[in-house]
Amino acid sequence: MSWYTKSALPQSFVDMFGDGFDDPQRWKEVSRDPPKVTAVTLTLYRGMNVDLNQLQSDASGNFILSPAKSEQGVMWFTHNLINGYNALEYVQGRGNYLLTYPLQCKRHMQTVHYADGSTHDVIPEEIKQQEQPTENCKFYSGYELPDGFLFSYKMEKFIICTRPLSISRNMLTPQDSKI
Repeated sequence: MSWYTKSALPQSFVDMFGDGFDDPQRWKEVSRDPPKVTAVTLTLYRGMNVDLNQLQSDASGNFILSPAKSEQGVMWFTHNLINGYNALEYVQGRGNYLLTYPLQCKRHMQTVHYADGSTHDVIPEEIKQQEQPTENCKFYSGYELPDGFLFSYKMEKFIICTRPLSISRNMLTPQDSKI
């Protein structure tokens, strides 16, 4: 015997989910659109101690940051995909400059259509299979990072950069160092 009956459901529950929520035909998947890829920009943040007069520059006047001069040979960035912390607050006060970097990446999604006419966006299976939650990986939650960038194996899923990075002066904001 079921632990509930439809007549025993609170009205607020019925109002929220409808009275056919337990009808398996309602939730039957009828089709999937082809996977789609969209370009997105993730805003990355990094607090760092740096003397701008000592940084290498390229021909266009941008600064070149090297991961070889950073902790563990990579540059660590916070970002706004993870809900467990405020990415900007996390890095404020960590060094005399705050770097705000716009990272161009891809977002993979696929729309699923259900029998009741509703739709839901999901991560395509071929992308999910490439995610490695306990390894540094370029895929996470449907996002694909460009070469030289990886989501870290850590719980916070920091983004790490393994290649030299060209940054413009306007990406740097002076800040009071607390660490």
